[in-house]
Amino acid sequence: MAEPPDNPETDRISEKQIRDLLKQLEKERTVLTLNLIGRDYERLTIVTGFKKIGPIPHFIIDYPHEFKEKIGTARNERMKFEFIGLDKIQYVFRATVTGIAPDGILVQFPEYIERIQRRRFFRIAPPLGTKLIFLWNAERHALDVIDISEGGALINREKKGEKTGELAISNYLTNVAFFCPEKGFKLKVAIEKAIVKRVDLDAETGRRYYAVQFLNMNQKETNKLNNFIYSYQREILRRRYLLERG
Repeated sequence: MAEPPDNPETDRISEKQIRDLLKQLEKERTVLTLNLIGRDYERLTIVTGFKKIGPIPHFIIDYPHEFKEKIGTARNERMKFEFIGLDKIQYVFRATVTGIAPDGILVQFPEYIERIQRRRFFRIAPPLGTKLIFLWNAERHALDVIDISEGGALINREKKGEKTGELAISNYLTNVAFFCPEKGFKLKVAIEKAIVKRVDLDAETGRRYYAVQFLNMNQKETNKLNNFIYSYQREILRRRYLLERG
């Protein structure tokens, strides 16, 4: 039985649950980020099957882009895998490559898989054109969203030289809404209120960036935003995987 996690914001999946989760990854064709530990190599892959070698269970992953050319046999290499589950939670595990098969790379089942519970701080860069709309100083503003999490966003002015009034730390924004116009991900989330927590100035461009924390969100709107964040991240990984495959 695996030891409990050192980090209280994670828990560990072990034994039969590992196979169940890996089978789900195969069925859903979930894209995994793969890192070879100790090497400068990161690619995307998917689980394609399972195989037992003696008593030891293995899963098979698709060949990542340029794997054979750059890594060779990679026998006994340690790999770190990350993915977003259907439950919108991030998972991480480490496993050992034991060989290369005609249909993919053989990887020994991990001892455990960690489930990361810090949803509130998981950030993504949303599609271009995504805005945070709000009232401040009795005026309506719509600023570009640079990144977004369940707990807040990094935003900046729409145009160089545009006067936003000078937003400052501790300013409150009201009637706040997050809006994404992307086809397939079009969404509006009501946030009610936010507060400016940090202001950064880009000396080269003159742009100001504002880190804002969301306040007073009801659970329905929080769930909408959370589903958007993880669904869009999965889509980005899927697109990257297809590009790498050529």
